[in-house]
Amino acid sequence: MSRLFALFVLTLAAGCINRAEAQPRRRAPRRRPAVARPVARPAPAPAAPVPGDVRFVVERRAGDWEARCVAVRGCPAPRALTRCPPPAPNVRLTQRRTLAEVMEQRATLTGQRVSVRGTLRAFLGCSELACPTGVCCNGCFSALRLAGGADASAPQVEVGADRDPVHGCQGDDSGLCCGTEVPAGEVMVTGTLRAVPGGALRLESPQLCAL
Repeated sequence: MSRLFALFVLTLAAGCINRAEAQPRRRAPRRRPAVARPVARPAPAPAAPVPGDVRFVVERRAGDWEARCVAVRGCPAPRALTRCPPPAPNVRLTQRRTLAEVMEQRATLTGQRVSVRGTLRAFLGCSELACPTGVCCNGCFSALRLAGGADASAPQVEVGADRDPVHGCQGDDSGLCCGTEVPAGEVMVTGTLRAVPGGALRLESPQLCAL
């Protein structure tokens, strides 16, 4: 009896195996390659504001101004001027002229590269909104100019291109911040002399040094 039972079990097992082999095998699903997702990075921190220094305020107007005004918050450090080197021996240099000489010879010097000495100045030209006392509600801009004297009526030549931030100044009713240092003494400016509308003169592509 036990032999018959064992034979029955073996026959049943063999039938199951045959049925399993007869069934079609299912293919394993393909695995899609993982797509690398960009890692979210935190936004860069905003750059720290350039600290201002009231010593760099040019053409400062007297009075008590709001904290946001140029006269109070100051200006970033301008580009410093180096000292003019002494003329080297046996080297032909561009003739150094006074501003008065340039004005007299403007007809022949226009279009030429010249070296002119004078005083670097900025003039506070602003919009004309009526601001309350101490409020700087006007925007101001000035081109640097080479002047032949301290008097506003003295001959002047603009320095650099129109609205040039390096050779210009901007600010508000209280004062200006200039891109280039405005020293108290004389400077030498070497540039190409050009006539601009209105009869003014300009030194383009200027190189400046302090005398």
